[in-house]
Amino acid sequence: MPQTAIVVLVIFILTVVMIMSGRGGGNFYVIALGVSGVPIHTASTTSQFILLASALSGALIFGKARNMPWPLVFFFGGQNSLMAFIGGFEAHLFSGTALKMALSVVLGIAGAAMLLPELWRLPAG
Repeated sequence: MPQTAIVVLVIFILTVVMIMSGRGGGNFYVIALGVSGVPIHTASTTSQFILLASALSGALIFGKARNMPWPLVFFFGGQNSLMAFIGGFEAHLFSGTALKMALSVVLGIAGAAMLLPELWRLPAG
């Protein structure tokens, strides 16, 4: 199986699991893409595109069910958009290596924080 097909399959499985558990999963996408040899800027951008596509599909489903809290959507969406813009605008102040290290550490912490509550819910046995 070509490497691209394996990466697409891994991302698809991660996306399904993350959407079913109500989490974004962007940190896992970046890690999976980075491990497969995709440059970090491409991996980060691709992760954002995957998150946007999954968020839009979720919005369509919840919107049809009239179960969309619009004030929260605009508040958190606006906040995320503003901070993403500021982060991208100010990224030139840091070296590429420093950005990669910071992103790796933050993604690792976020991934662990996302999984810990789920692990604590597992029945002992």
